[in-house]
Amino acid sequence: MVFQTNAIWTVSMLVMLAPAATMTPFGKELVGEAIETTETVYNESEVDERVVALNYEEVADYIGYPRTAKNAGIEGKVEVMVLVNEHGEVVEVKDPVDGHPLLAIPSEAGARFIQYRPAFKNGKAVKCWTTTTFDFVLP
Repeated sequence: MVFQTNAIWTVSMLVMLAPAATMTPFGKELVGEAIETTETVYNESEVDERVVALNYEEVADYIGYPRTAKNAGIEGKVEVMVLVNEHGEVVEVKDPVDGHPLLAIPSEAGARFIQYRPAFKNGKAVKCWTTTTFDFVLP
């Protein structure tokens, strides 16, 4: 009985591991030969049309003003670096380098929920880094 349990567990592990062994980091299956990818990531200064945030105001209203920061009288701007792919989706957010930590945490989280129009270079949508700034001002 113990052997059967171990055998089933081993088979289950092999089934779970097998697909991962045949997938590239980009989610493309390797069949017979390696897939060559050339993925270029641009900065906003290198593209013809920059990334545009489509729902910034909605997200800024949603994250609001952190209560702890508000009670402490903390104000300021937080710049968040965001990598936007060819479909306008956020694929990476870097930790903010400036701004108070009580403001940086909701800014970083909010940046993940913004929908973007991607950057364009030579008429083609491209992956591009952009900066999103959240401005916290007490009333």
